[in-house]
Amino acid sequence: MGSFFHGWRRKAGCVLLVMACGFIVIGVGSQFRRDFLRISLSNGLDCEIQSFCGQVCVTLKNRQHAWLKSVDWDSGGISEQNRTTLLAHSRSTGEPFIPYWSLALGLGLISAWLILPPVRKPRTVESESHV
Repeated sequence: MGSFFHGWRRKAGCVLLVMACGFIVIGVGSQFRRDFLRISLSNGLDCEIQSFCGQVCVTLKNRQHAWLKSVDWDSGGISEQNRTTLLAHSRSTGEPFIPYWSLALGLGLISAWLILPPVRKPRTVESESHV
């Protein structure tokens, strides 16, 4: 087992594979829950992360209110009516929502490229005549 992790490629591939699995778990959970996280950065920007209906959006916005806490978290369930409202709002704002499956697929393909050994050409043995 220890020989499997020699070199940086397989170690990085395993880390990316674990991240891909994490995105799958979070994506499935976001089908039933909505999450909103706002982190106030020191330079007057807010980093907002929204997750619902199997999608995630990360945006940077100028801070509008000085009284906001450094971290603001909101979470709750998604009803069918709330789901259609959230999807309509996300389309109307033009913010880039990315499906979790696309993140997991990309990370999974990169991890496969890193973990699997490169394909080697078969060696040809030339027969030498010994006299």
